[in-house]
Amino acid sequence: MADDTKRGIKVYLDTTDYSKGVDDLINKTKGYTAQLNELEAAGKGNTTQAERLRAQIEKSRQQQEKYNKEIEDTKHVLENLSGVSYNKLLQVQARLRKQLRNAIPDTREHSAALEQNRRVTEALSRAQAQMRTEVGAQSSMWSRATGSFNKYAAIAAAGIAAITGVTLKLNQLREKRDQRESGKADLQALTGLNVDDISWLEQEAVKLSTTVTESGIRITQSATEILEAYKLVGSAKPELLENKEALAAVTKQTLILASASGDKLTDAVDGVTLSLNKYGADANQAARYTNVLAAGSKFGAAAVASITRSINNSGVAAASADVSFEQLVGSIEALAENGIKDEVAGTGLKKFFLTLQTGADETNPAIVGLEKALENLQQKQLSAAQIKKMFGEEGYNVASVLINEADKVKKYTEAVTDSVVAMEQANIKSQTAEAIRAQAKNRLSELGIELMDKLSPSILKVTNGLVSWSNKMVTLIAFIVEHGRAIGALVTAIVAYNVAIKAL
Repeated sequence: MADDTKRGIKVYLDTTDYSKGVDDLINKTKGYTAQLNELEAAGKGNTTQAERLRAQIEKSRQQQEKYNKEIEDTKHVLENLSGVSYNKLLQVQARLRKQLRNAIPDTREHSAALEQNRRVTEALSRAQAQMRTEVGAQSSMWSRATGSFNKYAAIAAAGIAAITGVTLKLNQLREKRDQRESGKADLQALTGLNVDDISWLEQEAVKLSTTVTESGIRITQSATEILEAYKLVGSAKPELLENKEALAAVTKQTLILASASGDKLTDAVDGVTLSLNKYGADANQAARYTNVLAAGSKFGAAAVASITRSINNSGVAAASADVSFEQLVGSIEALAENGIKDEVAGTGLKKFFLTLQTGADETNPAIVGLEKALENLQQKQLSAAQIKKMFGEEGYNVASVLINEADKVKKYTEAVTDSVVAMEQANIKSQTAEAIRAQAKNRLSELGIELMDKLSPSILKVTNGLVSWSNKMVTLIAFIVEHGRAIGALVTAIVAYNVAIKAL
């Protein structure tokens, strides 16, 4: 049974919000440290950006220490329920109940928190029973006084519980506001943009998350999530960090692509930014690239993430051969139809384009265009041996498909050219009840954050006063229990003294 208890404690501690918070902080610290090392290696260790990163690293370190202390305190209480103070039991019970509210039922996390809450509640019940027994042993006068005190203490406790419920709700809003502040700080540390630029980006994020765009599209991500998307886009395409408008425009296109394709936001960011980078395209081309990727995913067998992996290996070679982005995606989808996808397709395309560029002019895409080059290759009626000799064993499968099925390359290229598929798909998904609810929820969150900004000073003052008053109440109860016999004797002596005075 002791082993089961220890395992339960370990499961609870490993799945608490505190442990998750430590993991998040560690990952953030690693990211800040990597950025700082890059600045120092570039001789920029004394810049404002470097100082901000050091401040973030120190802040994360202090938060880690705080979380670790709370985890250790909780572990100590759970392992020594009969050897800790009443105050400690109350503190741990509050943490356990918060964990229960956040846990998903029928999970290991929920079961572990439920079991630990049961054990702590039993320990509290035993402590309270001992208090009642100890107090009940005093004189009848003291018993009546204690009973009255308990009645008013129960009323006070109910009031504390009601105020605590409101406070917890306000704390949830405060946590959302704090997350927003952290997101802005992270974005500023990464980009080096000034406070006004960061505020502008925040307002753009709020606008995107709560209103319908001019194209009738609803962005369902929250403003805080959009701030994170700004970071992802800026990290992938650093030149955008010098232009807040361009950063916002490209990020908006990645959000539209994620909505249209149903892929993760990180996949959409990778697809758009990687494609722009491989072709050296400007931010004003983001909408075109977004629609091509969405159309390829819709009409072909390769989804956005798969297309991106292929472009990663073949994009530079395609651009140098004057193969348009539409033709590259058309080629990728033609290969995907034949089961050749991801990095394999990308490596084969790279070999194919480079070989054609170093060969005859009539089959060089940079001279005659990809469509004509494939047509001329078909007319040569190359045998398998000739294709293998020309493109190598690794490039044989890709070359065979592109030469023999050039019509499919053309078909897919036409399907993605001048496409508005991303806009159409995102628009359709914007009409769903889920999308409408998501934006309504975003608007409520923004109102909550705005409310917390206004109430924060007052709430902090009231909360501190409540905590101080509650601590005094708990300390008084513990003092009475601990010194009950002495207080009872003192009360008896005072009564006897008053009786004697009256008698005299």
